[in-house]
Amino acid sequence: RHADAEDSARSGKDADRPLSARGREVMEVVAPAFAKVAKAQAIWHSPLRRAKETADFIAARFPKASMTASAALAPSADPRKILLELARERWEDVVLVGHMPHLGLLLGLAVTGKEEIDVPMKKAAIARISFGGSHPSPPGDLKWLVSPSLAQRIR
Repeated sequence: RHADAEDSARSGKDADRPLSARGREVMEVVAPAFAKVAKAQAIWHSPLRRAKETADFIAARFPKASMTASAALAPSADPRKILLELARERWEDVVLVGHMPHLGLLLGLAVTGKEEIDVPMKKAAIARISFGGSHPSPPGDLKWLVSPSLAQRIR
């Protein structure tokens, strides 16, 4: 999930809200912890600025990973859409950066196969899901869900 963002942007548009100073500070802790426990071939993020800025922190730890903005990670997107996109791409280790409640619904769908399950995630939290087979077909296995405070201890 993206880190803490400013309440507003100069443009007045929600999509333009940048990370707050606190959000950047938290990502300075979360990104190195994430790099210790995960791999990334690709980093996909919502088109919104705060998600892109969060993804940039992760990308700094995985310089060979490609970066892609995906409308399927926008706050109002159908969580099934991102699973379909992932199935077409065939990546093994993809980082997704997005928003609540979309990511909570995606996480619930990914691990239960049910669309109505919403798993709460704190800002800057990270989760790892693995799927059997050659594409992400629910249900997958939730390997871990790490809050920013736990990431501090991992780091």
